[in-house]
Amino acid sequence: MPLYARDEAIKVEQIMIGRRIATAREKAGLSQTDLARRLGVDQSTVNKIEKGTRAPSVFFIVGVSDTCRVAAEDLISHLSRRGEAL
Repeated sequence: MPLYARDEAIKVEQIMIGRRIATAREKAGLSQTDLARRLGVDQSTVNKIEKGTRAPSVFFIVGVSDTCRVAAEDLISHLSRRGEAL
């Protein structure tokens, strides 16, 4: 795969992870500010990750998983553990 195509694929996946994080947060009834406070980050960090302009760290993924009560693998995979699209 050419470098450009690989970079584009990574960017698309980063955007999709951000969308799954936003969905988990919303289902948990949290605002971006609420989630940011619980994770000890700025609201702008949550916003950038959810928009896909910043990659989440492993610690961020685990924090969202714990806070929103969703499996970390469900945040990073396009299929849930039950094989359903999120």
